[in-house]
Amino acid sequence: MATYNLYSKQQSGQDSGVYRHDQIPPQLRNQFLHIFNDVIGSNMIGPMEVGEADQAAAGIRRILLKEYGKTFLSPDVQRCPRADLTEFFQRFADVNQFLDVVQLTFLVLRNTQVLSPRMSVKDGINELNQRFKEHRIGYQFVDGQLIKLSSEHVFQEITAPALTLLRENYLAGANQEFLCAHEHFRHARYKECLNECLKAFESTMKAICHKRRWAYNQTDTAKVLIKICEDNKLFPVFMENHLTGLRMSLEAGVPTARNKTSGHGQGVTPVTVSEEFARYVLNLTAANILFLVNSEKKCHD
Repeated sequence: MATYNLYSKQQSGQDSGVYRHDQIPPQLRNQFLHIFNDVIGSNMIGPMEVGEADQAAAGIRRILLKEYGKTFLSPDVQRCPRADLTEFFQRFADVNQFLDVVQLTFLVLRNTQVLSPRMSVKDGINELNQRFKEHRIGYQFVDGQLIKLSSEHVFQEITAPALTLLRENYLAGANQEFLCAHEHFRHARYKECLNECLKAFESTMKAICHKRRWAYNQTDTAKVLIKICEDNKLFPVFMENHLTGLRMSLEAGVPTARNKTSGHGQGVTPVTVSEEFARYVLNLTAANILFLVNSEKKCHD
């Protein structure tokens, strides 16, 4: 189902450069209800459709009840499982709980056959991502994970292209680690975010070395891997004059960030990693992965 650029939207005067992460407005909750019903299937077509749709909704609800340690999601205990679930995300769920429902809905329905859905899971994800943008809510659902956005420009120019490249089979390990870094960032686990950033960065270089049959060891650090890539002329020849600066940027950026803040014991005084620093490293990791993978595509044997 397409979204429409209504006149009222054009007159809303929203600042396209500002994202919010602290609330889910009622209008967006209602729009997700429509997406949910379109993707999961109608209750009103017939007994087979009712059974399939309600069974899928009950499965999503059952996971939430177990994880939250509850017996009902909404205050009205008389509601059926599907109504309990939809009432919950429409009226009672906080931001993280709403995002839990979003993530579970698409993950469960991706692996569940429902009869007569009005919208595919893929189209439902695309519409919800568009709705997030319309309301300036800083999340996008990508590859089964909710990505927390700080900037539309950074997401479109760096993060999204990096995620697209990481879908290649030989980069599966790096892709998993980079998505894990985003999941840690969304839940404010910033030390863990830094660790996964470095793992994704190192895994990208190891994958390139393996694909190109360049000698390396699984225990090689980022500094060693950068040198291997440099020695094998991964970087374009015309950038030779910039190699020193590039290498310093890579070594002083992602690897040093992890090594100094979260890769070793933190000592007597606990180390605090700020959201701003974690976001910087996350974006720097995406930019470096994008550069390395695109360089590999252009590299000649």
